[in-house]
Amino acid sequence: MVFDIQLDKETLDLVEVQSDYPSWTKRGEFGCKNSTCPLVGSETCPIAKVVHKQINSFKNIVSTEPVNATLTTDERSFNNKCSIQTAVASITGILMATCGCPVFSKLKPMVRFHLPFASLEETEYRVFSMYLLAQYLRGRKKLSQDHSLQTLKKLYEEIQDINLLAAHKIQELERSDATINGLVILHSFGQLVTFNLEDNNLTSLENLFKDWLI
Repeated sequence: MVFDIQLDKETLDLVEVQSDYPSWTKRGEFGCKNSTCPLVGSETCPIAKVVHKQINSFKNIVSTEPVNATLTTDERSFNNKCSIQTAVASITGILMATCGCPVFSKLKPMVRFHLPFASLEETEYRVFSMYLLAQYLRGRKKLSQDHSLQTLKKLYEEIQDINLLAAHKIQELERSDATINGLVILHSFGQLVTFNLEDNNLTSLENLFKDWLI
C-alpha cells in the first residue's frame, strides 16, 4: 500500500485532492466544540476529513498486523518493521497537523522536521524544543511569551479532546481497528506529555543538559 501525502512546501498545508465529503464531516455534525476554530457548523471540519480518509484507507485491517513501513521525504527515507497501527499513527499525525485545524496547525514545525515512529522521549524533546523556539520567535516579534509551558499544556489538552472525538467517530462509523488504535497511540503520547507538564517532571531531559546547567 502506498499512502501519498502532498504538502505545500511554503505553508505545509495539506494539498486537497478530494472535493466532496459525507455530511457527518460538517463541523456541526462532527461535534467539535473547540472555541478557537473559526469554522461554522455547516462547514466541513478538517479533522473530520482526516478521519474519513483514514477510515477509507485502513478499514478492515487488523491493527497488530506487522508491516515493513517506509517513509520517503525529499531529504531521506525512514524504514521500520512495526505494526500497522504504529504506521497509521505516524501518518495520522502528519495529516492532522497539516489539514487546517487551528489547534493542530501549531504542530506544523514538527511536520517539517518529522521523525516517524518516534519514541515518547524523542517526541517530548521535539515538542518542548519546538515550543520554546516558538516563544523566542514571539519575543522577536514583541509578542507575549510563555516559558512556564502552561500554554503548551493547554494546547495538548485541546489536542487530547480532538483525538478522543476522532476516535469515537471512527468507532461509531466503521470500527476500523488500525485507524482507532493509531489514534490511541497518538492520544497516549499526548497524555504522557501532558502528565509530565502537569508534574513539571523533565528529569530525563534535564540529565541531557548537565553541561549547560553549571
